[in-house]
Amino acid sequence: MNRAQRLLALGSCLALCASAAVAIPNTASAETVANLPQPASETIETPSPEENKAQSDSVTASAEAEGETPTSATEREPVAEEVPDGWHGGTGSLWYQQDGERLTNRWLYDNGSWFYFSEEGVALTGVQKIDGSLYCFDNDGRMQAGWTLCDGTWYHAKSSGALDIGWLYTGGSWYLLADDGSMLTGIQEINGSSYLLQANGAMATGWGVDPASGRWCFADASGCLKTGWQYISGTWYLIGDDHLMLTGLQTRGDAAYYLQDSGAMATGWAWDSSSMSWYLANGSGALASGWQRVSGSWYWLDPQSKAMGTGWLNLDGARYHLSGSGAMDTGWLLDARSWYWLDPSVGNMRTDWQRVGGSWYFMDEADGRMHTGLLNLSSAKYYMTPSGTMATGWAYDESSSCWYLASSDSSDGRLLTGWQKVGSTWYYLRPDNAQMFTGWYQEGDALYFLKSSGAMAANEWVDYIGDTRLYMSADGHATFEMRNGLIYKNRNSDELASGWVRQDDSWLYINQDGSLAKGWLNLNETWYYLDPNNGTMRTGWVLVDGLWYWLDSSGAMATGWTNIGSSRWQLDDYTGALHEPEQAPSTDLQRRIVEAAGVTPSPGGGLCAMWVSQVFSRAGLGYPEGNACDMFWQWCSRSDLRELKVGMIVAIPSHTHTYLGGIYGHVCIYIGGGMIMDNVGYVRTMPLNDWLEYYTTTHSPKWGWCNNQPLS
Repeated sequence: MNRAQRLLALGSCLALCASAAVAIPNTASAETVANLPQPASETIETPSPEENKAQSDSVTASAEAEGETPTSATEREPVAEEVPDGWHGGTGSLWYQQDGERLTNRWLYDNGSWFYFSEEGVALTGVQKIDGSLYCFDNDGRMQAGWTLCDGTWYHAKSSGALDIGWLYTGGSWYLLADDGSMLTGIQEINGSSYLLQANGAMATGWGVDPASGRWCFADASGCLKTGWQYISGTWYLIGDDHLMLTGLQTRGDAAYYLQDSGAMATGWAWDSSSMSWYLANGSGALASGWQRVSGSWYWLDPQSKAMGTGWLNLDGARYHLSGSGAMDTGWLLDARSWYWLDPSVGNMRTDWQRVGGSWYFMDEADGRMHTGLLNLSSAKYYMTPSGTMATGWAYDESSSCWYLASSDSSDGRLLTGWQKVGSTWYYLRPDNAQMFTGWYQEGDALYFLKSSGAMAANEWVDYIGDTRLYMSADGHATFEMRNGLIYKNRNSDELASGWVRQDDSWLYINQDGSLAKGWLNLNETWYYLDPNNGTMRTGWVLVDGLWYWLDSSGAMATGWTNIGSSRWQLDDYTGALHEPEQAPSTDLQRRIVEAAGVTPSPGGGLCAMWVSQVFSRAGLGYPEGNACDMFWQWCSRSDLRELKVGMIVAIPSHTHTYLGGIYGHVCIYIGGGMIMDNVGYVRTMPLNDWLEYYTTTHSPKWGWCNNQPLS
């Protein structure tokens, strides 16, 4: 190889080395720092890429000047490559060559950072122990100072790079670093005391959160964690032996406490969402148990769990009910569609008979439910209404569509059975179930009929079988039988009945042909009236075709003037129909008389005629003269009540009730509606019939128009 070829090969080698040096990080030349404790490094001068290129060009030019030409690669002689000083390798395997030698077991200060090379000559990374001290290097081998995060762990290094161990006060907080230099967190015990190092490593004072459990701890001003009861800012807290603040239900000795989610000890009522329970704490915080009276209501706290009870409570043989609020219920309680009675004083559920608000109720002896409907007890049957009250008298049960009859005695209430008389009516209650019976009922030889109302049929005809009808006597027995319109003496008999037939308290008349007489019946010039429905003979007042008739106790129709009770009535002499006066005024003059009578005062006692004259004068109809006797003889000539009109005077020439009445008689004015007005020292209004009955002593009263002046 000639000189030009050697120069060319050397230039290529230098260029290659320069390129390799450029690829290594931190390629600035190393300098020796005399004032640092580590040994000083040697300075290495490495040609830059520009210098390598210039040398190569110079060699080539020199060779060409001497007449030498480059040979091909296959003609060159092999040349050993030289490694330049400086950085080599990549991240995690960096090494450094100085004066042609690879640095090992020594420090290097390069470009403002310290590096340390292992025995193998590789720059250390991570936490490393060197000469008894720990250091932390990043991934490029640079030594770290201050806080540094290495592989997910925090460390703190002094300015010399040595890692701190133990307690460290920096940035206003205390930190604790383990023997390996790592920053500690969580609860740590040091020399018998425990401390809380928060997630950022700072030692807590006061309240702090344990990173491991996420729960609160409390430390004093020195950082020592507290345990047991702690009174903080006016509130009690309980710290466990593990230094963690406790919540929820906690037991200390014989007492239990409830600590809220904030850790504060509860007093009064406290709700626990995890167990969905209420607790009651007294002033000391201890949870109450058993019966507790709060704001006028009783509550039950379970002696074991301390939780407030709700719903049914069985205790010492008694049963209680606690509402959703926990308060003990008293009085009436509706639960699951059933009613219960809870003693108003002590709250225990009552059973058997209970008197509430004046009514009796029956509470089931097994479960206390209020009974409704038919109640069968060994002693008697009762009916309890839908509201639960014990029935007295009649009671209707909708579920069975039947009636019951209970004793009317409010202290008894037992259901009656058999024949029972209510008022004037008989009923039959079945002995087996006490239900009211309806329809035909056979008892021995007697046949009875109970209507749909339950009332026993009496003194009336009842449809039997087919077209057959039976007559039910006053005592309810079936007697006569009507077949095809004919009446037979007995049921199933073929012998016809005739004439008057006594049926208990009533009379029937059977015609000669066996038919039952109904309506008007004339026997021996005497008229009788037989009920058109059942043929029973009527007595007393009867209304027939709009007219009233009076039938005496024998059934005979009365005629003419007849005293009935305390009144005197006029009945037609031929038809027996009641004669009735006009009921209301039909003219203006009649109305004026009635109005004047209502406002004319009494002129005094014994002046009945004067009052009548004043009434007519006030009505503008003149002033009639004379006393009552005069008025009777001058103007009163009628005695048929059908002719008595409103505004007429009714007079009597004398009567025996007073001395003056015996001389002058008495007079009144008929005002309609069967009523009169007169003066007896005061103006009075009374029934016409009573007036006629009273004053008919020596003469019969008569009536007519005053002054013979008709008003209608």
